Amino acid sequence: MSCETCPNEDRIKALEGDSERNQKTHKEFFSRFEEMKVEAKGIQKDFQNILSVLNEVKSDVKELKDKPGKRWESVVNLLLQWAVLGLLAATMIFR
Repeated sequence: MSCETCPNEDRIKALEGDSERNQKTHKEFFSRFEEMKVEAKGIQKDFQNILSVLNEVKSDVKELKDKPGKRWESVVNLLLQWAVLGLLAATMIFR
């Protein structure tokens, strides 16, 4: 029996062609996966930078929120000092 007359020869050639196309497709997939890996590393670095900046902003906001409270405490403290001083002066004068 000659292979030229084999009924499966066309099917085998078609399968070989499919195999070659599949190899090319797999190479494309794997190269795209590598590109995505590199992109993911860049995105991770950007994310870390964003978190760093966010922490800085968070600490600055906390500092700014605490400033008015400190000012108010110093004003109240000053008023209390003057009130005590005034009471002491009044008791000394009216004795």
